[in-house]
Amino acid sequence: MKTLVSIFIAAHITMMVTSGLPDRSVIGQRILNHLRDYQVFFGLDQTWSMFAPNPSSVNSYLDATITFKDGSTEKWTFPRSSQLSDWDRFTGGERFRKYQQENLKAMERNEIWLDLGHFLEKEVNRIERSGRGRVFEQAQFYRHFNTVKPPTEQFIEHGKLSTNFQTESVFQYKPTEQVRHEAKNDH
Repeated sequence: MKTLVSIFIAAHITMMVTSGLPDRSVIGQRILNHLRDYQVFFGLDQTWSMFAPNPSSVNSYLDATITFKDGSTEKWTFPRSSQLSDWDRFTGGERFRKYQQENLKAMERNEIWLDLGHFLEKEVNRIERSGRGRVFEQAQFYRHFNTVKPPTEQFIEHGKLSTNFQTESVFQYKPTEQVRHEAKNDH
């Protein structure tokens, strides 16, 4: 048992040190490649930008306006750590923040935006089947952001949430109605 605990601790220390170095060695990269799935699953991965001389100073969140075929609309908000319960924040809140801030950038990586749009469409359709029965038409995603100033420039008490955000339209998702043709291998 002591050996397993020692291996567990050594693996985590190795993972943390290797991930935190700005210039990863070949050996360090190989170590991380073997631990990547574990790191991502438990939210232990971290990019170097977190520790860089100029870490990100942007505070942002996403939401979307969902339009239905009958013309009605609903608002959907991407999960925000500051608005989750303690348990939800502990189990997934940091993943949502990382995904949103590091992957969902305006006008970049359309394949990820398409995946998010597809996920939202499926969730809305699932909810609507047991609700009003409206049909999803499109979703317009918006990014709300502000720049966090250094404490010497503007002091904000701990726990006080930002309220002044700029808004930009970042992606429009419309489900494709093209027929997908699959090869049949039943000969």
